[in-house]
Amino acid sequence: MVSYAGISPSGWTPIAELNLTDADVSLVFLTGNAVYYSAPNNDDLFSTIPATSVANSSAADGKYVPYYHVAALACAEQYQFCTVSGEARCTSLTGSEPLIDECAKIYPDAVRFLTAARMLDLTMKLTMDASVYGRGSAAILGKCFQSLDDPY
Repeated sequence: MVSYAGISPSGWTPIAELNLTDADVSLVFLTGNAVYYSAPNNDDLFSTIPATSVANSSAADGKYVPYYHVAALACAEQYQFCTVSGEARCTSLTGSEPLIDECAKIYPDAVRFLTAARMLDLTMKLTMDASVYGRGSAAILGKCFQSLDDPY
């Protein structure tokens, strides 16, 4: 889910704490599914509990499973463009939508403005939302079934 600097074309309006007017916000839901850990972990997203407390199985002895069934991760992404020739000027740190208007102010000629717009278009393909959208769980499970003997 993504909200672009206060605009939400997807129909999702974030809670007030995540409804930023100066950043694009992506919300990703993470789940551990059948992941076992070899050691305890106290990380905010990936906390674990002993596997034996979930399943009475000798196969679970000494292993740990995720404490949370689902964890939410919110990412705020901001962008800034600056001129490199003449008087140095920069846009404010902001989300992608307001950045276009700000670029028009610091790049008055069409060539520089269109170059900045092209750079922003390419940057938008590297966002958290673009990295996960369309790939589903494959975005984080790409090597899930890889053999430990296989270096690739």
